[in-house]
Amino acid sequence: MLHSGSGHRCTLGFNATDGARHFGILPGFCGAPGTTWFADPERRIPVGTTTRSWFPTRNYSLITYTNTSLTYPSEVNADGRVVRIEDAREPASSTRICHVGGATGHRCGALLGPGIPPVDPDHDFRSDICSEPGDAGGPAFQGSSAVGIIVGGSGTCATGGTTSYLRITPVLSMAGLRVGH
Repeated sequence: MLHSGSGHRCTLGFNATDGARHFGILPGFCGAPGTTWFADPERRIPVGTTTRSWFPTRNYSLITYTNTSLTYPSEVNADGRVVRIEDAREPASSTRICHVGGATGHRCGALLGPGIPPVDPDHDFRSDICSEPGDAGGPAFQGSSAVGIIVGGSGTCATGGTTSYLRITPVLSMAGLRVGH
């Protein structure tokens, strides 16, 4: 979970690199370019600044990490279990999908296919995993492969629901980034 200078919170999707610098991938609605991010709610540990956003045309933004005393590994914390992210790929319908949300934690389920409005119909998919407010931006992965970030959902975890995601491969391609560093 990252905290903006104005107190807004957002779940980090994935860490990525261009080979020289490290970046964090968030949904575009999490912060416009110039937004400063911190690792703690008290906003004492700076992490970086949003330097690029594809919102509202796409729902991604990039934080350029500036705090060199922190590390930005290619991994996901799945409720205390570290999942190493080796690569990024398109979601495979025959493979179980998992996500980590800032509010609901680590959950797994089945891929359902294309997403539902209002997310980008050209770049989204959904699962039968529930999510709650506060989960947006969370990483979705299949095994050790990054596949997307949480951007919305329907229903609740108490009554069941679905989650919509944006694919991660388009943003990596657009920004010239890779995971698995």
